[in-house]
Amino acid sequence: MPREQRGFAFARYGAGARLAGLAAFLVAAGCEPTVSGPATEGDHQPATLAANIVYSPPIDLGNFSPLAINNAGIVVGEKQSILTGPAVRWQAGVLTDIGTPAGCLTSVARDINAAGVITGFCTTNFLSRAFRWYPSTGTMVLLTGGDFTEGWAINTAGRVVGYQSRPGDPTHALWWGRLNLFPPHDINPSGYISSTAFGVNSAGDMVGCAEKPGSFAFIWYHGGATQDLGIDGCARDVNDDLQVVGNGGAGGFFWTASGGIQNLGFTALHINAVGRVVGGYISSGSSFTWRDGVLTPLPPAIPNGYALAFALNDCGVVVGEAEFTPSQFPRHAAMWIPSTCEN
Repeated sequence: MPREQRGFAFARYGAGARLAGLAAFLVAAGCEPTVSGPATEGDHQPATLAANIVYSPPIDLGNFSPLAINNAGIVVGEKQSILTGPAVRWQAGVLTDIGTPAGCLTSVARDINAAGVITGFCTTNFLSRAFRWYPSTGTMVLLTGGDFTEGWAINTAGRVVGYQSRPGDPTHALWWGRLNLFPPHDINPSGYISSTAFGVNSAGDMVGCAEKPGSFAFIWYHGGATQDLGIDGCARDVNDDLQVVGNGGAGGFFWTASGGIQNLGFTALHINAVGRVVGGYISSGSSFTWRDGVLTPLPPAIPNGYALAFALNDCGVVVGEAEFTPSQFPRHAAMWIPSTCEN
């Protein structure tokens, strides 16, 4: 199974000045999250419409692989070394190793929510364990459910989704509640051989894929209903408007209940609150964002340089990997800043 500016002329300044201005940009643009009470699941918020945006060449964040970014501009991923990992957290120019639990060789941070809670998994030669990392204590807690579990996404309420893949047994999609007190919920749908979950929105709707045989994009609604989207492939992410993106035999897709499937023609990896999708062509290293049928290119750091985007936040700030010097390896973490915040 799969292992997955307002007011800032950033192009004028060096990377240091641009990084220093990022926090101010996020606050001025309204992307800094505020917490007025406990996060809850179940409410969908309408997307905010905005004109199309453009991007300047990326900022070099350093030697790590970025896999997610929240609305405060905090990036998580994994350090690039002989062994992948450890899990890292980048904020305002500072890269921090968030640790690897005892008994594990390395770790990977897959996602971060608005409160700064991170999920991912740690690995040994033989197994993996899902975790949460808490910014209030700086500690990493292994999730219940035992060995061979992986956390892939976390929502505002703290729900983690992922899967368990024991040797010799089918892979099953799982979700963990906010409190790490009970075993994970096994949500492998009846009649399907195996399943995985890769994305979750703030309401608790989850997406992934299920096999019976053949792999089909799948959605688990927070009320308990499920739906096979009838798409040969796997769903990767879902937003609060139940807009789903993923990939199949025909490439990336965008799906809504009212409009059905729309083929994107490139690998789609993430969607934000306003329906902007990020992805690209992995083999050639060219990346885009897409919204309402309009492709917006993400420029490389150097002419003809490799650039691959992985995720974006609700403002449209994108993170991925890029070559900042010719044939650079490993490639560095990159951040593309939009001309305006859409959310």
